[in-house]
Amino acid sequence: MKRQTAIVFITILSAAAILSALLTPVLVQAQTLEFNPNQILSDEELQDYQTLTQKEIEIFLKAKGSGLAGRILPDITDAAKLASQIIFDAAQTYRINPRYILTLIQKEQSLAEDPTPSQRQLDWATGYGVCDGCSMNDPAIQKYKGFAKQIDYGAGSARFYLDNPTHPSLKRVNSTVMIDATPVVPLNIATAYFYTYTPHLHGNLVLWNVWNRWFTKIYPNGTVMQANGDKDVWLIQNGLRRKFVNKAALVSRFDPKAIVTVSASDLLRFPEGAPIKFMNYSLLRAPNGVIFLLTDEVINPFVSEKVVRKFGYQPDEIIDVEEADIAGFEKGNFITSASIFPLGALLQDKKSKTIYWVKNGTRRVVGSPFIAKLTFPKSKIRVSSMKELSEYPLEINPVRLPEGMLVAVKNTKQVYVISDGKRRYIPSETIMKGLGYNAKNIKYVDEATLTMHNEGEPVYLNIDQLASAR
Repeated sequence: MKRQTAIVFITILSAAAILSALLTPVLVQAQTLEFNPNQILSDEELQDYQTLTQKEIEIFLKAKGSGLAGRILPDITDAAKLASQIIFDAAQTYRINPRYILTLIQKEQSLAEDPTPSQRQLDWATGYGVCDGCSMNDPAIQKYKGFAKQIDYGAGSARFYLDNPTHPSLKRVNSTVMIDATPVVPLNIATAYFYTYTPHLHGNLVLWNVWNRWFTKIYPNGTVMQANGDKDVWLIQNGLRRKFVNKAALVSRFDPKAIVTVSASDLLRFPEGAPIKFMNYSLLRAPNGVIFLLTDEVINPFVSEKVVRKFGYQPDEIIDVEEADIAGFEKGNFITSASIFPLGALLQDKKSKTIYWVKNGTRRVVGSPFIAKLTFPKSKIRVSSMKELSEYPLEINPVRLPEGMLVAVKNTKQVYVISDGKRRYIPSETIMKGLGYNAKNIKYVDEATLTMHNEGEPVYLNIDQLASAR
């Protein structure tokens, strides 16, 4: 790489870093992360300089078994400081995410995980100052040598580009550039900067992999989230984020108190899915005139408007929609004049005490009063006879606790989240807080209710935690 007069860059890939690139694409439960060479990290992620304190950087390095943990090194003024303090100071000075600096020193020299780094690794920590094929002994680059200088130049160059994205020596946003004979179009400043710093696909793939296995949070299906400072609320479903278009659509499905506050970058990692426009139990009229009752993402067609009126619905309750608005819903059974409980009702066999959810002519077992209360909080249980209940065919799948709900058994320390109908253990308070869950939202159930839900994979903050647990 040709040496620049204003800024000089380096790409040195360690064996460990090369191996880490083989992890892509990364499949994590319902969340699939795929490397997009046109957008590696967002500008917001690169500039979020308040993500870690100096103490948290130190804890992180210690947890990774890094030789930098507790290590005293000279800073750029030759004052003795902890390596974590040097990283923190550079992050604050240049308003660059300290997580990025940690990712960079791992990508370039494996410093965040190497327990016994060499002096060479320390001297060229961020790979700043040596071009491809250049010697580290070149007298012209010795001014960049040293751990603190490397950290300072590594963070400073990111800030320079963010502030000067049209500098003639730098790659541009939305301009095609050939990287390893592959056309790449950087979609944001951060990505254009990365290709300026490391003009190779492989090196940036390594950066992306390290970042994601350390810092990309893994949110279970059923999580209702909101980006910090934003009014929009989203449901994570099948690896997509689905926006609630209005409050009615939200509160008819979920308790607003259970909303998890996340960073904008955490939210934007999920591809956007179809919005959630209509409140549960809405009446929707398609262009062909068919009227549907929406219940739990299933649309049940009425056989006629006469049947709609029979159940007491008024014309002004019907919402006219386009075919695209209902295309993503599952089609349910027809609602006829003989249909019973189209909105659903809780019936309990007076003899066996078994509770059922009866809706539109069929019944499903509700395993416990806890499930009945937490899943259908506005429905009262009505005592019935098995003779009456037997008129409704029994469906195989029982009713489960609501998606995204935090649950625990009283007087125990184990907390679970319900996701895809399973109970997923949250191993620690750190993980629970890291994902934005609030302990005040935990619902307490008995052991039998909890074990009615098959055990799923435990919940972890990131890919590294998941891999360590296996």
